[in-house]
Amino acid sequence: MKNSILFSLLLFSTLSTALSLSAQTLNGSFDNKFRRYVANTAFGGQINNTWNVEAWKGERITKQIVLWTSGQINNLSVSAAGLTGNGGVIPASAISFRYGKYAKGDMLSKECGGYPTRNGYQQIVDAWSTEPVTSLDSSDPLKLWAVIQVPQNTPKGAYTGKIKATGGSGSVELTVNLYVPDMQLPDVGQWTFHLDLWQYPAKIVEFYNANNPSGKIALWSDEHFALLEPFYRELAGCGQKAITAHIKADALGEPSMVKWIKKADGEWEYDFTAFDRYVSTLMEWGIGRQINCFSPIGWNENEIPYYDEASQSSRILTAAPGSSLYSERWNHFLTRFQSHLDAKGWFDKTVLYFDEISEEKALPVIDNVILPNNPAWKIGGTITHDFSAASKAKFHDLSGLLGRNFSTTGFDDKVFTIYTSCTQLFPNSFVTRENTTAEMTWMGWHAANMNYSGYLRWAYDNWQLNDPADARDGSNTAGDFSLVYRSSNNAPITCYPSLRLMMLREGIQDYEKIRILKKIFQASDQVKLQTLNAVLRKFTAASGEDYPESLINEGQEMLATLSHNMVMPTGIKNIRSGHGRLTIYPNPASGYIHIKIPDGQTVSSVRFFSVSGVELALPLTGNDDNSCLYSLNNISRGLYFARAATKGGTYGGIFLVR
Repeated sequence: MKNSILFSLLLFSTLSTALSLSAQTLNGSFDNKFRRYVANTAFGGQINNTWNVEAWKGERITKQIVLWTSGQINNLSVSAAGLTGNGGVIPASAISFRYGKYAKGDMLSKECGGYPTRNGYQQIVDAWSTEPVTSLDSSDPLKLWAVIQVPQNTPKGAYTGKIKATGGSGSVELTVNLYVPDMQLPDVGQWTFHLDLWQYPAKIVEFYNANNPSGKIALWSDEHFALLEPFYRELAGCGQKAITAHIKADALGEPSMVKWIKKADGEWEYDFTAFDRYVSTLMEWGIGRQINCFSPIGWNENEIPYYDEASQSSRILTAAPGSSLYSERWNHFLTRFQSHLDAKGWFDKTVLYFDEISEEKALPVIDNVILPNNPAWKIGGTITHDFSAASKAKFHDLSGLLGRNFSTTGFDDKVFTIYTSCTQLFPNSFVTRENTTAEMTWMGWHAANMNYSGYLRWAYDNWQLNDPADARDGSNTAGDFSLVYRSSNNAPITCYPSLRLMMLREGIQDYEKIRILKKIFQASDQVKLQTLNAVLRKFTAASGEDYPESLINEGQEMLATLSHNMVMPTGIKNIRSGHGRLTIYPNPASGYIHIKIPDGQTVSSVRFFSVSGVELALPLTGNDDNSCLYSLNNISRGLYFARAATKGGTYGGIFLVR
């Protein structure tokens, strides 16, 4: 009897162990990168263990992976070896993983103010974390993303490698087949796409201090900038071009970076200390093509908060646009502000920016205050309806609401972007069960189709709620107020970029690839140019209202096909835009070309390249300090690239010989 009991116990233990191991079986698959998962939702696609993809040198690509089990796994790990091929190796260090985190979102997409109250929320994967997830149970699959940053020096060729997930009693192997053509995406800092996501740098301090009452930190302190750094470096890594500067308190609901002071003797002065530190720091972090200053009109336009030395208190000056007091105060400020910007070397980058101002309200301030102060002031603004051509001519930067008809005539050398607000249900940056992250990739394609400069959104980090994972800020649809998440409210605070932001970045990469291919095809291959334009024309404003994923897949497959066997022209790799662009005339040219360097730079050398990358020697027939004349007598018809080296950097340009 005793032996029978022992045998039964041993048999039970063996069966239990076998069942436990069986229950810990790990399963996995690549999945649609645009698929948006809600908590406790099973894997929704066909099991696929192979990722076939094409990417340019310098491009970042992502792919969603889903792992699941019917039991419990507590020792999960995910790793990748390098990708190898005939051309060389893409090292394992170029491959990383981001683990999906849930955010609180909404069920439906609604227009502005559509959620005055809420009865609940949807847990939707929207935040990216670098912290590995090591446990997995049957109730909820793990969603993560493989991220490959293709090095700029990767040789052309096909590469293959494995991603391996282990845990429980087994493992999952996924295969990556990557083809790298001889095409190169410029470094992020040289992207031409004008990304303008407005920053609200005081918000992070607000939530930190609310949760750390005994250890509060001051605005613009070292501790404040330490909290900001991971968020704004992430923003710079997406190609952000504009610094959002608050030059008057409450201009966007934020404290001012400029302190307006009324002295005891009645004179006025301005403390630019916080403004200077904020701008210079963001420039160090990689953002700095433009400084958008909010704002002479717009939010709380009738009020100018200031510090009164006589009473040692903060006060508000009531001065409505159109009044003599308004004109007097802003004229005085702008004069001092310009002098300060000139001293810092920032005046040419600075734009006085308005938010959704009507033409009738903007013109009196522009014509009677800003331009009389100095006609060289640059002006920018978001508009919901088109301005007249004469009015638009006064702007350097305009952003039009998506879906409205805007003429961009006259903006070839200026900035014209599109923006979405709480009025668009689709496409938008909302976190709902209805919206897809493909809508954000679509923004880059639509901008390319319409020849817009880029995309604007009013809020990168305008958090309203204490819960870092809650995207339901305010009464608008979840996701309207921010594109990043805080890991917590206690230092150190990690930045979790949203999937929406990452898919927007992918659309920006596509925009840059389209720009480069267009320049090459315009002179070298009209058939390919027509193929490219035929797909681009499908990205109308209306196309974003439907599910845009299939359209994006078609476009990205087309880009891969067109660039598969191409050779990147040497001269196009480092072409910049804006301040880094050469003036070349006449263009098209025959007989000669004139190369002019902007910004008063002195030319040290100029090099020329054909579309196939062959360097050419053009005779220099004349020059002065910042311009050169070259002969084209022995040059064949076609497209060429010029690169000029100066002490201030490298400038690029393209010209056509006919």
